[in-house]
Amino acid sequence: MDVALHNAAPSFSYFDLAGECNDHSSRPPSAEDPCSRQSPVVEPPPQAARRVSIRSPIFAPGPTPVFSLASTPTPAFSPALAPTPVSLLPLQPADLRVLLRCSREPLLILDVRLHSAYEDARIASAVHISVPSTLLKRPSFTLARISDSIPDTGQRSKFTSYKRARLIVIYDADCANITDSWPGKQLAKKFATESCDSQALRVFYLKGGFKTFSSVNRDLIDTLPISSSTSASSLSLPSRPTLTLQCQIPKNSSPICPFFTNIRQNTELANGVGDPIPLRLNNLSDSIKSALPNWLKRIACSPSGPQKLAESFYGIEKTEQKRLQKALNPNIVDGFSISAGLERGNKNRYNNIWPYDHSRVKLVKDGDDYVNASFCHALDGKNRYIATQGPLPSTFEDFWRIVWDQRVWVIVMLTTIEEAGQIKCHNYWNDEKMGCFIIRNISTNIVANGTIICRRFSLSHTDYPFTSIREVTHLQYTEWPDFGVPVAPSSLLSLIHEANIASTTTSPMLVHCSAGCGRTGAFCTVDTVLSMLRDSTNNEEDLILKTVLELREKRISMVQTLRQFVLCYEAVIEAFIRQAE
Repeated sequence: MDVALHNAAPSFSYFDLAGECNDHSSRPPSAEDPCSRQSPVVEPPPQAARRVSIRSPIFAPGPTPVFSLASTPTPAFSPALAPTPVSLLPLQPADLRVLLRCSREPLLILDVRLHSAYEDARIASAVHISVPSTLLKRPSFTLARISDSIPDTGQRSKFTSYKRARLIVIYDADCANITDSWPGKQLAKKFATESCDSQALRVFYLKGGFKTFSSVNRDLIDTLPISSSTSASSLSLPSRPTLTLQCQIPKNSSPICPFFTNIRQNTELANGVGDPIPLRLNNLSDSIKSALPNWLKRIACSPSGPQKLAESFYGIEKTEQKRLQKALNPNIVDGFSISAGLERGNKNRYNNIWPYDHSRVKLVKDGDDYVNASFCHALDGKNRYIATQGPLPSTFEDFWRIVWDQRVWVIVMLTTIEEAGQIKCHNYWNDEKMGCFIIRNISTNIVANGTIICRRFSLSHTDYPFTSIREVTHLQYTEWPDFGVPVAPSSLLSLIHEANIASTTTSPMLVHCSAGCGRTGAFCTVDTVLSMLRDSTNNEEDLILKTVLELREKRISMVQTLRQFVLCYEAVIEAFIRQAE
């Protein structure tokens, strides 16, 4: 249902509020006091005229327009009748003052500014809404889901009063850009769609926004600290801790509520990325050192190498933190949207790992096309990957649909089913039939000194009985703990070698661990860099750092820890050692 924005309609100068304003009874009316204004009540339109055209003002302009709640009859809601579209109308700051001080009608005020601005000051009784505009545009992201995203129970209760509210006022900093993408307009559309009595509901935006209103109504501005349950920034994090990296984290800038804790770096970077980690290097002879490109020499042959890696990884983390804060900021439209992952959270294994919309894999089927998987590759790399989470029982069929749709021939699994008593990935290959896919085990072998289980499956689709049965190689690496690294970099090189032998086409290799980012990112990085080194003529550019930064633009947290980042350098240096031998 559309919302009409009446830019040409007059903003109403005052209201008849269906009752006397008691807090001014002890003093005479004053021209400066909006509650003392007197005006005749405009007669409400006849019932037949209440279905107003979406392109015409709700109130006909007159010499002294008056808004009377009491005089406007409210018909009972009938499911058989389509509700009248809710119009987004301008409201003068003086009139909001009247409503706040004198109105006896249900009133809901919504603040759609940045959470940091809301923390500093807000209109009394306003409820803060901070939901990405990309989510608000989705019809499936209902008012009930918006309510669930409000962490404070008191604020949530106020918001649910929209069910009985007659007036809703929405504001941002200055309400200067009321376009289709403005969060307030998206909210108004939802009120139009979901309100049981949209004929009686009026939705306004505040002319001049908070800036104008607060400049003349300081007595109605709340500057008290908000409760810890409302403020994501109230977490007890040190404001300027000193890091091992000899640099400081900027003062906390009041992150956006309610997704603050879903951004991993918001809490993990409070104490930096940890102490520098020495590289595990063996048999690094002078001849091997001379064969290394200059960018790798600066890490492997310098005492300050570990410190440089820690500083580089800290920069990677800060870059992603800023990117996610923008993606979750309802007032910023950026290319790194994660709205699909947020909206379909029941398909995610973890609540802080989502695919970016621009790189996510879309299932080729009718209905829901979402799966937590991302297309990944470095700009100068030839290898292509699909990075995904360990499948859940509810997503087994989706997983095999990716394999079928994208013509995947090699699956690399970097986790065991269970680690430290926790399920990291469910077994998605033991059931012979999963939806329309039939998977049969052809063979199982143990290779690479017992660290890799090599399975071969036949894959067929029941809807395409005459299509050739495909053979898929499944390599499960069993010696890589979550957030950790393999016992030796050489074993990771053995896995990459097996995967490249099995991959005989240009189709993407499907790689997953548990979340599909940390171990998955390290595998993709090392495999990509080794391929790039065969053709690269740039001796100065750090290919590992470049690749990780580019992979993180495709999927969140690719190479998730400093230890995994160091592993990437160890594995590439180990490849030079192997070549020399």
